[in-house]
Amino acid sequence: MLETIRKLDSKIRHAFILAKRDIYDLRAAVKMQQEVIKKLSDSQKTLLARIEKLEKARTVVKTIKVAQPKVIRTKVIRAKKTYVGAKTTQKVHSMDCPFGKNIKPKNKVIFRTKTKAFNEGFSACDCLR
Repeated sequence: MLETIRKLDSKIRHAFILAKRDIYDLRAAVKMQQEVIKKLSDSQKTLLARIEKLEKARTVVKTIKVAQPKVIRTKVIRAKKTYVGAKTTQKVHSMDCPFGKNIKPKNKVIFRTKTKAFNEGFSACDCLR
């Protein structure tokens, strides 16, 4: 009986030692997080001061007029991509998809964008994933 009590006492002491280590580790972690929060707060104050300074400088720039060079814009012509959907399966395919090419004309629905097809309840074929 005395031996059992000693073993229990030993286990309880060991458990308290482990709990004490955990508490010290947690305190250290909290302290590190507090230091990080302080650094972030300082950085935030610095950034706010910089933003304020830049906003003041921006008001000065607004009053100065600078001659703008003439910009020549070119128009990029892209091929319009269309998508075809099947009314029966509610799937949308690219125009190059072999499954899309096999859709019967009475079941075909043409979409300019995938988004419009998805908004109407169609799901994507593997060719669009």
